[in-house]
Amino acid sequence: MIEQACNSSCGKITPSNLLGPWRGLMVKQVTKGEFVMGEFDMMFGDSNLTLRWPNQTQQIFDVATSGFSLRLTESTTGKVYQAINNEIAYLKHTTAMGFAAKGAGQPAPDSFGGAMKDTESTAWVMWKCNGNDKTKCDFSPKQLEEAEELRGPNDIDSCNKYPDCHSCISARDGDVLCGWCQGGTLNYKDAGQTKFKCGGYKAGEPYKFTCPRAFKTEDSQGYNCNWSNNTCVFSEQGQWPDEDACKKICKPDPHGMKVCNLTTKKCDSCKAGDPGCNTDAYCQASCNLTYSKCNDTIGVCKPCERGSDPNCTETKSVCDAGCKIHDHSKAVCNKTSGKCKECDPQHSGKGCIPKDSCDK
Repeated sequence: MIEQACNSSCGKITPSNLLGPWRGLMVKQVTKGEFVMGEFDMMFGDSNLTLRWPNQTQQIFDVATSGFSLRLTESTTGKVYQAINNEIAYLKHTTAMGFAAKGAGQPAPDSFGGAMKDTESTAWVMWKCNGNDKTKCDFSPKQLEEAEELRGPNDIDSCNKYPDCHSCISARDGDVLCGWCQGGTLNYKDAGQTKFKCGGYKAGEPYKFTCPRAFKTEDSQGYNCNWSNNTCVFSEQGQWPDEDACKKICKPDPHGMKVCNLTTKKCDSCKAGDPGCNTDAYCQASCNLTYSKCNDTIGVCKPCERGSDPNCTETKSVCDAGCKIHDHSKAVCNKTSGKCKECDPQHSGKGCIPKDSCDK
């Protein structure tokens, strides 16, 4: 019984609210306005996570709880990531989750809201089906397996499993090195066109595939699209090999740019560059969320309206996770100004005394 109780709250185990399949979008890749387009799938098992990218490559992680964060250890590289997740909406058929992490070896973001503002985190908004009525919602693995069959097997190339340029070009399997098809996907002489971008090769031997743009084996420099203003910017982790290739794809969203109307909680059309203006996908994922503000006198979050309250900046789940009772009854004397300043008795030492005593 003691072991079961421990396993339910710590160690190499997935929190029960995360178990099962999730589907969603990347809403930020380190820099605001940049992200990988397409649907992502996350499958949480008892102690593992399978992350499937839009190009159908996947990463597998061991999952362990570590305080308020998740400790994700990538199975192929051993790299460790600290991730956080916050429930951001409970809808009729789905639950929405904010999920974010910084780079390998970095601490977890403070919150999903913080991850959306910093310049280090990558963030996703993911959805999970509520209940078991698959006629209303179905993100089951069976659907993913059937889709994978249509794309063909990847057992002909061990490098196919790497989902991004950096992990690809730094990997090797014996005498097989891995390279990245930048700006396109691999077409194998024996298997035909695939959706894979990372392919294996041996020094001195012809490639067993073709890449329509640039096949990178040493660095990932290139261009990424800033989807908030549809401009191509140079990056050490470029999605396209050159600016011309980027510009062919980096065009306005067919659904237009949108901004969240904080009164109606609906997405209105806007011009790129306007405050709050982003892609339609980002707006739809974040606009109709419930926001709350912490009353730290009682340690309870109360609903607030972003349109009228400039301090209303956190979703309800983010607020609930961090809202604690704060003692406002103590103060410490600032001898320079001769005035009493509110203090935290747990961190301010002996000089932190009741305000009435300080004022005297």
